[in-house]
Amino acid sequence: MCSYLIILVKLDLERYSEDQTCGVTLDQKILDQPCTFTIAKTKNNNETIHEGYCLWNAAKTSAYVWQCMKEHGRLYPDPSLTPPPPKVPDKSESKDEKKKSEKEKQQKQKKMYKCDSIALSSSLSLKAGATGMTEFCLAWDMPVIKYAKNKTIRKRFYTRFFGSDGIAGASIAGYALRNYRNWERQLIEWQNPILNNSNIPDWLKSALMNELYFIADGGTIWFDGREDFPEGDPRHDFGLFGYLEGHEYRMYNTYDVHFYASFALAQLWPNLQVVLQYMYRDTIALESEKSRKSLYNGKNVKYKVKESIPHDLGDPDDVPFTNINCYNIHDVSEWRDLNLKFVLQVCRDLRILRAYAAPFGNERYRSMSYIDDVRDGTEDDLYSRATEQAVPPPCETPPPPP
Repeated sequence: MCSYLIILVKLDLERYSEDQTCGVTLDQKILDQPCTFTIAKTKNNNETIHEGYCLWNAAKTSAYVWQCMKEHGRLYPDPSLTPPPPKVPDKSESKDEKKKSEKEKQQKQKKMYKCDSIALSSSLSLKAGATGMTEFCLAWDMPVIKYAKNKTIRKRFYTRFFGSDGIAGASIAGYALRNYRNWERQLIEWQNPILNNSNIPDWLKSALMNELYFIADGGTIWFDGREDFPEGDPRHDFGLFGYLEGHEYRMYNTYDVHFYASFALAQLWPNLQVVLQYMYRDTIALESEKSRKSLYNGKNVKYKVKESIPHDLGDPDDVPFTNINCYNIHDVSEWRDLNLKFVLQVCRDLRILRAYAAPFGNERYRSMSYIDDVRDGTEDDLYSRATEQAVPPPCETPPPPP
């Protein structure tokens, strides 16, 4: 039985072999930022990397990889692109000879080979009627982020544990292969009380679980904040966190809609919710003298008005977290709901996670004062645009159709 995984890319190859896993790494750069992809597998019966991978130039032909599968049922290195396995030192060699041999081995194993395609296979020998399992992992290591209009280079949060040199692909893949069973067990234990609850409708179960994908896949960034914030600030411990309102609505941590999504963060990752609140707290006292035209009515409005909560923390195509309020349709300083939502989230978060609560006292007061002083008696811009219809209150059952 043979399983295999193929990636098509134009980059350099480096092979590696460890005690429990082995694989290949593919090194490249995306907009001058290092990015390494790794295909790894769990070793079976002392299987080594040299027995189950190949690289080839798909730009010319992919015949070699299919020839391997046809003739052998597994992958083999292409001799025209791949050197023989590194020499294993003989036990009878002298100390100097062993040292030299080990150095040559390391040099060969670290050698880079030009290719545009890579595949990894795993073979199992089974008795009749028996079953087996092979494990693959695809991991990528892109340790730093640099926005197009900002020269600041930020490290991703995971670099605390795997380093920021861009060579952690093998370590990340190996860590995943060693721990994924435990992750799956914890996920099942977390989900079962909801999935097995007959009082919860299936549509709600699906929404509660499946829609969480956006926390990780919503243009999400998570930076290490130790170099930017002092100890005692939650961002020192838990970094900076941001996710987009949508991939087509490109704004980080849009506050009017995060208000509803925030329950997922507050209950599952409460410290990330506190981090996000601190990011907004620091914007309250800011005021920008720069102005722009509102697309709604053409009036010149300030980017940020003092004591107002911003609509968002910036556009990834600009200088996010510095140039905030990239939403330019309305004057969001006139929106009544943003400041209220800040206060409500502070109170809610205090009940869930009591740490880091004290620094919000003045900001809550200033947020409420802004509403009283500037927006007293005016409608909420966001919700007042809803069309009035004869819809029954939520607690009532609508009448049957005629």
